Amino acid sequence: MGGKRLIYLFSLISVGCAAASATVYAATNNASVHGYDMENSYIRLSVEQDKRQSEYLRYKLKAVEGQLNNNEDDNKDLTYKYFYSGITSFRINGTDYVYGRGEDVGTPSFNADEKSHTSAQRFGDVVIEQKLTFSEGFTKGFDDMLKISYKVLETGESAYVGTDIVIDPMIDTDDRAKFTVSGAEVGKEAFFSQNIPAEWKAEMRQSSSVSAYGKTNGVPHAPDTLYFGNWNKMYDELWDYSSDINSDINDGAVSVKWEPVKVEAGYEFTTYYGIKNYAAAADGNNVKLVDTSDSFPKASAALFAVALAAAAASVITYRKEKADEE
Repeated sequence: MGGKRLIYLFSLISVGCAAASATVYAATNNASVHGYDMENSYIRLSVEQDKRQSEYLRYKLKAVEGQLNNNEDDNKDLTYKYFYSGITSFRINGTDYVYGRGEDVGTPSFNADEKSHTSAQRFGDVVIEQKLTFSEGFTKGFDDMLKISYKVLETGESAYVGTDIVIDPMIDTDDRAKFTVSGAEVGKEAFFSQNIPAEWKAEMRQSSSVSAYGKTNGVPHAPDTLYFGNWNKMYDELWDYSSDINSDINDGAVSVKWEPVKVEAGYEFTTYYGIKNYAAAADGNNVKLVDTSDSFPKASAALFAVALAAAAASVITYRKEKADEE
């Protein structure tokens, strides 16, 4: 009887701890909206919603807690601190446009339940929706990346549409940033037009303690080109930008680009930028942080460890288990 009672007791502990762990886990992804900002435990999105501003509908990203096992990236910038530097442009039927300078369709708004900011603009006969969403990126259960999506809502009779999403990483105070792809540093302007890297990394040059990641796979349509170069050239030249492989990167930016194709309503251009967290995984009786996609965040690690031990004991009771101008 004593053994059965012990099993029952441990089972209750297991269920209780697992439930508590799940509660902590769910809370980390909850989004809240405050004016022009939306945040969860990982990242904060800000969108310029003042139509009088030339940066209208552009956005910037900042870490909140960022990587949960790293306190050094808390409240650090992940993109340039002013709205104007990141820019998305389109080539529609041979004419170039910038998102934010079209005609509004509906009212831009945050939605905390959907963890997103949505707006739409008309460019000639074509209507395009910008949707910025807190989303899983590399690790299941962590809404620690910004899903940047442009969906064609209307096309008129026929439309050929291409998209160029320019991201301007500023990692903490380092506007130059250090880029790496597959472990190799990208120190000079470069581009990939075949075998587009599934991920890229931006970090501080003087320290690897603060970093951000881009993700290009797992999207409806893969980009045609991924550029690493100088922001001023990408911003000024937009669709005419090309890499100079002999030029150093002094003010780093990244262009994710799709060449024009014939599209129908529903066609979507998507990429990701944000944090790469590490999940908590069981190692015998312990919980350690590993690069995986199968478990809970660090915030619930201790409770999760207790739940694992209790569950093991219930089976075998005797075994331990803007200041700048544009």
